[in-house]
Amino acid sequence: FTGKPIALVPALNPDVTIIHAQQADKYGNTRVFGTGIAHEESAMASKKVIISAEEIIDTEEIRRDPGRTSIPYYVVDAVVHAPFGAWPGVCGGHYGSDVPAVIEAFGAIASDNVAAYMAKYVTPFADDREMFDKLIGQERLDKLRAAETITEGYRA
Repeated sequence: FTGKPIALVPALNPDVTIIHAQQADKYGNTRVFGTGIAHEESAMASKKVIISAEEIIDTEEIRRDPGRTSIPYYVVDAVVHAPFGAWPGVCGGHYGSDVPAVIEAFGAIASDNVAAYMAKYVTPFADDREMFDKLIGQERLDKLRAAETITEGYRA
């Protein structure tokens, strides 16, 4: 409207988007509480959507309060129950950030040493539960849970 040149770029349409949320039902109706970075937009733009959720809740809970649903089932292709699925980051209302682990992860990326990071945290284990049990420990996870003191607005 100003007559000045404007730069336009095509929309991003990822093949797959993985979103970690506080709650989802088995069909994919997903609740993302707190501040987020374009969860809904990413889900809508993506060809396939995988939701990992701290809690799998009953669909009746979704039906009782549908306004809390951020991402509807019809854009979701798979749902995974993944407690501590945002680790080493924070999941609002559930646990705080594991700061030393975040520093280690970003350090691996910055130093182009991702292969060594993967060899420590991913490839030796059958799944994330085994990694948490053998490498992180329940005591450390409990401390992260206790560190998350803001819970209002993050649960149904």
